[in-house]
Amino acid sequence: MVKRLGSLINKESELIHSPFHGEVIRGREAITAKIKTCDISNTEWKPIVLHTYSPFGVEFINNPSLKLAQGNKISLRINLAGDETLFDGLVVNGAYAIDGINIAGVRTFVRDKKGDVYSGTEKRAHRRWSCSDDFLPTGMASNPIRYNDYILFRVEDISSGGLKLITSMRNKFLGIGQKLECKLSIPYVGSINVDIKIKYINTTFYKEKEFMVMGAEFIKTDPILLKSLGEYLLNFAKDITVKNLNSEGFGIKSVSKWLDFSYVKTEEDYREVLDLRLRSYMSVGKVPKGTPPEEMALDIDSKSNILVAKHKGKIVACISYVIPNSEDDVLTKDDFKYPSNFPKITETGSSWRFCVDKSFRSADITLSTIAYLAQKMVASYRRYWFSTAEKDLLAYYSKCGFKRTGIIYKNAALKNLEHEVIIMDIYEVVKGKGVGIKIWNNMYRAAYEFLLVNNLIDVTPVDQIRVNFYKFIGAVLNYK
Repeated sequence: MVKRLGSLINKESELIHSPFHGEVIRGREAITAKIKTCDISNTEWKPIVLHTYSPFGVEFINNPSLKLAQGNKISLRINLAGDETLFDGLVVNGAYAIDGINIAGVRTFVRDKKGDVYSGTEKRAHRRWSCSDDFLPTGMASNPIRYNDYILFRVEDISSGGLKLITSMRNKFLGIGQKLECKLSIPYVGSINVDIKIKYINTTFYKEKEFMVMGAEFIKTDPILLKSLGEYLLNFAKDITVKNLNSEGFGIKSVSKWLDFSYVKTEEDYREVLDLRLRSYMSVGKVPKGTPPEEMALDIDSKSNILVAKHKGKIVACISYVIPNSEDDVLTKDDFKYPSNFPKITETGSSWRFCVDKSFRSADITLSTIAYLAQKMVASYRRYWFSTAEKDLLAYYSKCGFKRTGIIYKNAALKNLEHEVIIMDIYEVVKGKGVGIKIWNNMYRAAYEFLLVNNLIDVTPVDQIRVNFYKFIGAVLNYK
């Protein structure tokens, strides 16, 4: 017998509640229960007076009318502050005394839809992602059973359908089927409210200390919740891509704030760029299988800056661009000559081989990279941006502010696919001409501010009205 908080813990109680210690019901907690014996002829649910509760069992006053004996199977309804769960139960002992009161003890368990006994393990249907212990979300929920009591927890893994929570073993007034209103604190994302329902309870050891584990499902999912969790996972989860997040319903569209833009500086970086080019073109049939990565190199690469976007140190987008310093400098690839009737080479920058990893294409990496490079060209005092695009992408680039020229170019390195020459007047686009409000706010607003502060563009009253209107609508609609 072990003395604990003024109560005696006997072997029956240990069998019923282990690894928990049952919490004595004082009569004020919002916990009620009813039982009936597992007899086909018995349909009567009888209320019982609870003595002790834990997530794994209950002890209650043994009324002689219940006629309970050790080994009896019963059905048990436990109501936790209005949330009711139906359990099967096994009477561990039908007659023992605690503090002079006759007690019956029941070890509870739930059966699934197939009739299998709940084993304490989770069976979440959705793919789960775990993150580093250093950056786990945390949260809290008000305990619906006890006044002014709060359940603190950390989130060990996440899926689009629910969470795996770790909390203290002191939180014994919790049970399967219970609903909790939680506030999550998500690193780099912020706080968000979420309602959950507990689906399973177990225990685990962490740093030689035992904790309660709860599997919880979202009572209701909404785009804001999934987007917040998706952004967190994108930055902290292992083996993560936009593609597999969106396949689970997270709806990731913006990844720009998780990207690191830099330049190819080493042979290893350039090798990674060639590999990305090869994967990108091979995935859409532009180059045959078995093509070596070396064939993705361009002569102009040696004269280019190769801008790369990295996610967790891995290159997920790349684009080569050239900023010529004189009319004699190279602006285009050897197999394509710059048209003589185009703007001066010294006023123009060009770009080639824009590739995005297919696992990230559904997000805003393309827009973010174009916006970043537009600002780089503006910073280099380039007014025009020259490039080419195949037929399927012309509408997209037009939306971003490029103009079609009607000049067709066949790319010998890519199965002679036809590309059309496109060009952008960056100074006009940054004033909102030829682009929509969302595109301008997301892509060109910073470039406009740079040009304006450095007196590099002339802004007419009409331009100013347009820009102010774009800014106002952008603020209302929360465009970045």
